[in-house]
Amino acid sequence: MIVTDVDQSARIVTVKGADRGEMMMAVSDEVKRLDEVKVCDELNIGYLRSVGLEFRTPTEEEFKEPFQVIEQSDKAAKAARRPLPP
Repeated sequence: MIVTDVDQSARIVTVKGADRGEMMMAVSDEVKRLDEVKVCDELNIGYLRSVGLEFRTPTEEEFKEPFQVIEQSDKAAKAARRPLPP
């Protein structure tokens, strides 16, 4: 993956994969050398995507507002609100 943007203060790195799609990733505090990552660097990144599901009959309130974010980290929320570059 090739780095296309680094937001050091928010700890968010944008990378472009082999499929040419861009992805924004929140970088945990466990990564100690983020300050060394620069645009155009090639990174070997491991990541996990997950989705939690619950199957049950919805409540009346859920029928009115069917899609809700139950839990999301502050960094992920900021990344989701930030527009992707063209």
